[in-house]
Amino acid sequence: MFINVTGKNKNLIKKKFLQITGKNNIFQHNEIKCINNSICFLKRFMPTNLYYFTKYNEENERASCTSQNDEDDEKKKKKKKFIISIVHK
Repeated sequence: MFINVTGKNKNLIKKKFLQITGKNNIFQHNEIKCINNSICFLKRFMPTNLYYFTKYNEENERASCTSQNDEDDEKKKKKKKFIISIVHK
């Protein structure tokens, strides 16, 4: 199984994996073929990390969506001002 063990909790993840499987070298196992398997692993053994992972992604999606909406609103306002200036000439 291939698990990304980078970040601030990497040692904790390695210890948990060692406790679960008894295998010290986790990089020699078969690679996870589906992201669902890794999510299930986090859900079962590291639920707080899964929670923060999903919340972080949701916040990023919301932020990008709102910034795009702001840009669209600005474009609409500029277009409306331009049309009004053409009509009044």
